[in-house]
Amino acid sequence: RLAESVSPERVPRLDEAVAMVLASEGEAGITRRLADGTLHQAIEKLPAAGFDIARDLRSLDLALKWVAVAGELLPRVAEDELHRRGAPDTFTRSSLTRLVGLGDKLAAARLAGIERGARDALLELADADLRHLARSLAEPELASLASYLGALEAAHGKYLLASVLSKPQQMAALASPSVRAAVLASRDRTAALTTMLRGEGHLDVAYVLDDLKLVRAGLIDPRLVMARHPAATAAGAIGALLSLMLIWRALFGRRVQRRSTAA
Repeated sequence: RLAESVSPERVPRLDEAVAMVLASEGEAGITRRLADGTLHQAIEKLPAAGFDIARDLRSLDLALKWVAVAGELLPRVAEDELHRRGAPDTFTRSSLTRLVGLGDKLAAARLAGIERGARDALLELADADLRHLARSLAEPELASLASYLGALEAAHGKYLLASVLSKPQQMAALASPSVRAAVLASRDRTAALTTMLRGEGHLDVAYVLDDLKLVRAGLIDPRLVMARHPAATAAGAIGALLSLMLIWRALFGRRVQRRSTAA
C-alpha cells in the first residue's frame, strides 16, 4: 500500500528509508512510522539535504528533527556537517543562523561541538571575535573560556577576553578545571588572571617571588602558583625536604652516633 502511494521517482528512496528504519528500529518501527505518517513524510517530503542527513546518521528520526529546527538553513547545516557535531535539540534556529552566518566551516564545527550553554554564551560575541577564537582554540578551551565568562564579573571577563583575543595560546594555561576553581576562589581575580596569563617562563625567579607575595597577602589561591610555576614548586618542595633532612640530622644524628660509639 505504501509503495502504491509513493511517486515513481521516490521508489529508490522508499527502499533506502525502509532499510534504514528496519536497521535502527526493527519491524515495530516500520509499523509505527506507517501509522504516524513519518515514513511517508520522509519519502515524499523530506528535502534532499534532510535525506542526506538521515543517510549520514542512519536515522530518519534525527533527520526529521533537524528539518524542524533548521528549516531553510538545512542545506547549510548539511554542508557544514553541523548535524555530526551535536543533537538537534541542543540548537535553535537562532543559534544555527549565527553558526552558518560565520561563513567559516571550521569555526562553526568547533562551536557546534561544545555544550549548548557554553556555545550560547560565546555566540553573544561579535562575529570577527567568534571566528578568531573558534579557529584558534580547541573545543575544551572554548568551553572553558565560556565558563569563565559566565562566572566572572563583567570587568574581569572583558580583561580575560581581551587577553585571549590578543594571544589565544594563553587560554591553555587557564583551561583546566582546577585552575578555573583556583581563579574563582581568589580574592583578587585580576591578579589571579594576570598570574596565569603572564607569558614569561616558569623559572623566572622574580615572578615566582611576586606570586608568592600575592599568596601570602591572601589575594590569590596557592594552587595558581603550583600551576603557573611547576618547576619552581617542585624545586621548592625538594629544597624543603632537604632542609628537613638536615635539621633532622643536626638534631638526632649526633645522638645516634654517640649510641653507636658507646656500644
